[in-house]
Order: sequence, then C-alpha cells, then structure tokens
Amino acid sequence: MIKLLFCLWSCELSSYRHVTSMNDDTAYWAEDYSWDGPPGSEGNPVYNGDIDLTLSSGYLTSAGIFHESDASLFLNPSGDWAFLQVGAFIKNAQQYNLDLVRISFTSDRVEWICGQPSGSWIFLSQEECQAAGYYCDPVVAGEGESGLFDAGGGEKMAVINAHCTHAGLPYSYTVEAHAYDFSSWEEVVISKIATIIIHCREQ
Repeated sequence: MIKLLFCLWSCELSSYRHVTSMNDDTAYWAEDYSWDGPPGSEGNPVYNGDIDLTLSSGYLTSAGIFHESDASLFLNPSGDWAFLQVGAFIKNAQQYNLDLVRISFTSDRVEWICGQPSGSWIFLSQEECQAAGYYCDPVVAGEGESGLFDAGGGEKMAVINAHCTHAGLPYSYTVEAHAYDFSSWEEVVISKIATIIIHCREQ
C-alpha cells in the first residue's frame, strides 16, 4: 500500500508543470505564444496607417473655438512673458477610436526657471542658474499632451500652451507634435511629426 501511494505521488510530480503569469516580467512565455514585435512595427494590429496632422498658432476661446493668429510674440526685454497656444488639427483618422488617441507636443526651447514668492528668474542653462546662486527646474516651452476635442464645425483638434520669455531675445524655437494610439500595451505612433516655428521678438 505504501509503495502504491509513493508511486502515485511520484507520477503526479513528474506530470506537474509550473506556469507563471504572462503579466510577470520574469515569466516564461507559453510554447505556443508568438510575438509580432514592438508596437508600430509591421504586423501590429493597432496601426492602421498615418493620420494627417497639422499645427497652427492662435488662441482657444471660452466657447471652444480656435482663432488662428501669427506665430510671433512681442515682449519687453526687461522681464516680460507672452503666451499663445498651438493647435494640432487632424484629418483622415476614421480608422481610429479618437477617444484613445493623444497628441504629444515638445520643442527645442529649454529654460531653467527659479520660482520664489518674491519673483522668478529665467536662465538658458543649468550652469548659468547655479552660478547665480539659485536652484532651477528645466521647463520645455510648449511641451505636454492633449486629448482631441471638437473645435467647431466638427473638426477634431488638440491644443497646448506655448510662451516666450525675455531670456535670450530675440529668438525662435520649433514646436513639434505627433499623434499616438494608446489602446495597445504600449503607445503606437500614428502620424508623422508636424512642426511650427514660434518667434519671440522685442517690442
């Protein structure tokens, strides 16, 4: 009887196969699991072609209407700020669920800003900030993300705030944006990069 129980126990151990969760980073993938590659690669089911993306400068009204304006801002070089907004307009996006699409903005303008109750100081490099005896945080002008909404007339758009400061006047910088779909396990880029140049000038 003891030999029989030992035999059954041994057979059960030999046929047992431990399977870890596929959600675990250290998991062993199942033998029949196949991977099509990273998001955005050929064969990814989320990617259904590029949408059209264009950028314009202007201002979004309280009524949700975007009024286009010139991409130049004029400000006092003694310590002024000026603001405008960049709108991203999309077309040919019917193949995507726009509730799961975002527009990502960034630019090549980085400022180092120290903000205190007594005021704020703007520098063009971390070394310049530290040499003045301050602690500064980097701020990328026009950087952020936005969902899509109806800007009037049924056109879908996203918007981000951009600005000019007195540091380094006059200068220009480029805001760029792309669309991505986040319905997959990672973000999938679904547009080419669109750009617009912001001009910051003295009054």
